[in-house]
This record gives sequence, structure tokens and C-alpha cells, in this order.
Amino acid sequence: EAQRVAAAAPPIALTRQASREMAARFGGMRGWEDSDHPIVLFNLDPRNQEVGGVDLLSLNSGYVDAWINHDLRLELEASGINFKRDWAKISNEEGAKKIRDVEGLVEFGGRGGGGALGAGY
Repeated sequence: EAQRVAAAAPPIALTRQASREMAARFGGMRGWEDSDHPIVLFNLDPRNQEVGGVDLLSLNSGYVDAWINHDLRLELEASGINFKRDWAKISNEEGAKKIRDVEGLVEFGGRGGGGALGAGY
């Protein structure tokens, strides 16, 4: 009974203040679509939740060209990183698959099936 009452109680003032501060902090951050900085995705293997793959997303290929040396780029391309991909044209379905890959969710059925992410992703 005490847990039910505690769970229904409003958050203490400190929690509300921290939440407002965090919302303000993240609300002012630039989104990925407004940044030249590439993002590295580490895909989790759904069988063991260990890193099972890596991907690199960048809206500005010039940034990648300027900061990743040629030899490293060749090694990464040989490992399956596609530097020529136009990430501005990714479909919602492809985006949802990337999120599932990062979360280590299975493609069909179970916890991470096709319906696990809405069309807004």
C-alpha cells in the first residue's frame, strides 16, 4: 500500500526542477540534421547484446573526407562502411531498421518486430 501511495505522489520539487533543466538543456541542442558532425552507430547483436556491427552516418561527406585519412577510409570501406550513402534520403523504414539494429532488436516478431517502432521514426 505504501508503494502505491508513493508512486501516485507528485514528484518532489527537486525532481521537477532537474527535469525542467534537462529539458531546457536538450531543447537548445542542435539536432543531427543541423550538424556536420558524423555519428557512429554501434549495432547490438540480438543474441548476446554485444556489438555486432558499426555504421557511420554523416550528412556532410566533406567533413568525413577532411577528417578521416585515406588509408583508414579504405579499411572502413572494406569492412562495409558506405561513405557514399546519402543519409539525407533515408526512408522511415530504413531509419527504423537502424534504430532496431542499434537496440539489438530482431527484425521480425518478438520484442523488436516490425510493429515495435511507429511510422514516425
